Amino acid sequence: MKFQRENLPEGIDKIEFERAVKAQITKDFQLDDSEQKQSIEVWINMMLINNPDRLRAAFYRLDLGEVRVVEALGLDNIEDSTVKLAELSIQRAEMKVITRLTFSSGNTPNRKKI
Repeated sequence: MKFQRENLPEGIDKIEFERAVKAQITKDFQLDDSEQKQSIEVWINMMLINNPDRLRAAFYRLDLGEVRVVEALGLDNIEDSTVKLAELSIQRAEMKVITRLTFSSGNTPNRKKI
């Protein structure tokens, strides 16, 4: 899994972040133990071919925008679509994790102290 995020917010450990992103994808894609061992590209490719409804549900749980998914599916071939969908999935999982870690650490912008 190739992570896109180079500059993490202050106080977020890179290893903890990577674990959290993998856990987010595992949760949203509902991956079983054997599926977790596959690369995300392989899993997405298999789902595109064998179980597109499950893949669509995974993207919904991840909150990956439908427009972005349709654009990725419109690429020239299935390999390009698979790579793009994997990149988008990782980016969205990263955003979810950063949001969760930021809010749980209390480093939210414009947050009033009580």
